[in-house]
Amino acid sequence: MLAQVIAVRFSRVRNTSSMELMENAFVVVTLFLFSDALVLQLRREAGYVSGEAQGDPVLQIAWFVIYGITFCLVALEYRRFASAFVADKWLAALVVIGVCSIAWSPAPAVTVRRATALIGTTAFGVYLAVRYSWQEWIRLLSTALGLIAVLSLVFVVLLPEYGIHQGDVHDGLWRGVFTGKNHLGRVMALGVTTNLLTALGDRRLRGRFAVMTGLSLLLLFKSGSMTALVAVGATCLALMTLLLVRLPASMAFPGVLAGGVAAVGAGVWVMSHLSEFAVLLGRDLTFTGRVPLWLAVWERILERPLLGYGFGTFWIDAPATTGPIWSVTKALNNWMPISAHNGFLELTLAVGGVGLALFIMGFSAAVVRCVAWVRSQETALALWPVAFLTLLLMANVGESSLFRQNNVYWAVYVALCASTTVSLTSAHTGRRRGDLKDVRGHAAVHV
Repeated sequence: MLAQVIAVRFSRVRNTSSMELMENAFVVVTLFLFSDALVLQLRREAGYVSGEAQGDPVLQIAWFVIYGITFCLVALEYRRFASAFVADKWLAALVVIGVCSIAWSPAPAVTVRRATALIGTTAFGVYLAVRYSWQEWIRLLSTALGLIAVLSLVFVVLLPEYGIHQGDVHDGLWRGVFTGKNHLGRVMALGVTTNLLTALGDRRLRGRFAVMTGLSLLLLFKSGSMTALVAVGATCLALMTLLLVRLPASMAFPGVLAGGVAAVGAGVWVMSHLSEFAVLLGRDLTFTGRVPLWLAVWERILERPLLGYGFGTFWIDAPATTGPIWSVTKALNNWMPISAHNGFLELTLAVGGVGLALFIMGFSAAVVRCVAWVRSQETALALWPVAFLTLLLMANVGESSLFRQNNVYWAVYVALCASTTVSLTSAHTGRRRGDLKDVRGHAAVHV
C-alpha cells in the first residue's frame, strides 16, 4: 500500500516538464554509453587496459548507477513492466537461460557479473517500451546516434590522432569516438537507418535528422567497414520490399516476384563468382580471417552443442577457460580474437543450440509482428522496425552484437520486441472489447 502511494505521488512529479526532460536525458546518455562511444577510447588512450575477466572498475560503477536508476524507474510501473517482459516468451526464455548458464559456466563469477548486466540491459529495453511510445523512444535513439555522429566528426577534424587510425593496418580509416573502424561503422549503420526514417516521419524536425543522416552516411563510408555497408544496403532493399507490401495485392505480387527473382539471381552470381565478389568488397576469400575463425569456433561449439560455455565466458583469459580459447588460437596461427565475429556463433558459444533456437523463434515472431505493423500504419517511421531487424541480422554476419550486455543493439532489439508485442496485444484486446460492446448494444436494442 505504501509503495503504491509513493509511486502515485512520484508519477505526478514525473509528469512535469523538468522531470520529463531529465528522464529523456537519462535515456539519451544511456543509449550513448551502450554504443561504447568515447569512454572506451578515452580509457584506452589514458593507458588503462582492463582484463576480460576483471572488467573496468570505472565503467562498472557507471553501469551500477545506470541500472540502479533503471530499476527505480521500472519499480514505478512494475506490473506493466512484468507484463511486457513475459509477453514475448521467446525473449524472456532466452534471458532466463543466459542467467541460468551460471550453473555450467567454467567461470561462474564472470557469468554472474555479466548476466547481471544483461538483466540490466534487458530491463532498460523493456522500460523504453513501457515508458514511451515507440515513436518517442526511436526519436530519443536518433538523438543519441546524432550526438555520437557529431562528436565523431569533431574527433576526426580536431583530434585526428584519436579519430583516425594511424600507424596500424587500418591507417587512414576513420574511427571517430570509438576504438576501431568497425565499431564506428556498426553504430553509424544504425544511425543512417534510424535518422533517415525519423526524418521522413517527423516534418517538424526533418531538417535536423536529415543532416544527421548525411553525417552518419559520411562516417560510415569513411570507416571502411564493409560489413556495415553491406548491412545498410540490405536494409535499403528490405525497405523497398516493404513499400511494395503496402500496395494493393494486384500490384504488390508482381513487384515482390520480380524482386525475389532478382535476389535469387544475385545470390547465384555471388556464389559462382565468390572471389570476384570478395575483391569487390575489398576482402579475400577468408573475409579477413573470419572464415578460419568461424570454423575453429564451430569445432568448439560441437563440444558443448546444447547449452554452450556459459554467458560471457568463452573469450576471457582465465585458467578455467584457456582450453577452448587456446585451441581456437592455435588453429588461427596464434591470432587471439576477442569474439567470434559472428553474432549467431557468439550466441551459440554462450548458451548453445537451445539458446540459438530460442533467439530464432523470437526473431521470427518479431518479424511477423513488424510486417503486420507496417501494413497497419501509413507513416515512414512505421518502416523502422523491419529495417532494424534486417540491419541486426546482416550486421551480425561479420560482427557480434547479439545477446550482449551493455550493448545498444541488444537494448534496442528488446525495446522493439516489447513495443510490438504490447501494441499488437492492446490492439487485439481493443477489438475484443469493441466486439463485446457491439454484442451488448445489439442485445439492448432487442430487450
